[in-house]
Order: sequence, then C-alpha cells, then structure tokens
Amino acid sequence: ILRFSTKSVRQCLTFRHTAKKRGARDMLRVAVVHYHLRPGGVTQVIRHSLAALREEGENACRVVVLTGEPPSDAMPVPSATVAPFLGYSSSPAPDARALAAELDAAARHALGDLPDVWHVHNHALGKNLAVPALVEQFARDGRRLLLQFHDFAEDGRPANYRMLRAHLGQH
Repeated sequence: ILRFSTKSVRQCLTFRHTAKKRGARDMLRVAVVHYHLRPGGVTQVIRHSLAALREEGENACRVVVLTGEPPSDAMPVPSATVAPFLGYSSSPAPDARALAAELDAAARHALGDLPDVWHVHNHALGKNLAVPALVEQFARDGRRLLLQFHDFAEDGRPANYRMLRAHLGQH
C-alpha cells in the first residue's frame, strides 16, 4: 500500500509556505477525490494520507474527501462528502461540467473556497467516463492537480479500456 511519509507531506505543503510569503492565507486547502470509500486498498491509502497531513498540525491544511458514495461503516473516513456524479458509472457518461459543478460546490461548502490542490485517485480507470474529462478541464483551467494512479484500465480491465478509447478517442 502506498503511504505518505512526513517528507512527502512537507513537499506537498510547499505551496502553503510559498503562499504565506506572498501574503496569502496560511492554510492549504486540499480536495481528495475518488469514486468510493469502500473497505480496501484505496480507502486505506486515503486514510494514511489524511493521517500524514494531520501530523503537520491542524493549521497546516484543511482537507475534504469527495466520493461518489458514503464511506463504509467498516472503514470510516473523516471529512468525507458525497458527490453522486462521481460514483461508478457506465455508458452514457455523466456530464463533466455537471461533475465539476458538483465537486466545486461540495469543496466550497467544506473548505470555504475552491481547493488549492485537487488530489485525484485513478482518474483514468474507466469507472466513470466524466472523470478523465473533468481532469482535462481542471488542467485547462489551471487548477493544481495531484494525480495518483494505483489501478489501470489496461491492467485486467479490458472492457474499461475499450470504453475509455471509444469515449475519449485515441489522442
């Protein structure tokens, strides 16, 4: 399982310190984005990253976890907010603009403003075809993205891979 170290968290918080020097607010806002928080690997990865961020102190950053379905009682995740358009979805794809609006509203509600960093897990897995388009739009908008891959559509998920190719083309 991937685990954030204190060193990697400090590197992630570099933006906060840079912003402080410019006179901006002191607290980094982070939105962690994943389709679900079911028991298993990715939820544990998210829980470890949240713990590592907490080690930096409660004034270091504010974090919201945006997910497509409520977290499991067996593996609770603090600060989780459900964004239904983010959940697993088969064809036809949800509208990426609707997903962006939903995530923006949820992040603003939880953090007081848009996040400084969007930490997106497995955006190219093919479980929701709006997510790759969302990430593309966020990048075009100049939003800061941390994309964490730990599963791949082309690795044992041939239907997802074919769906991604059909929907997104062969850029």
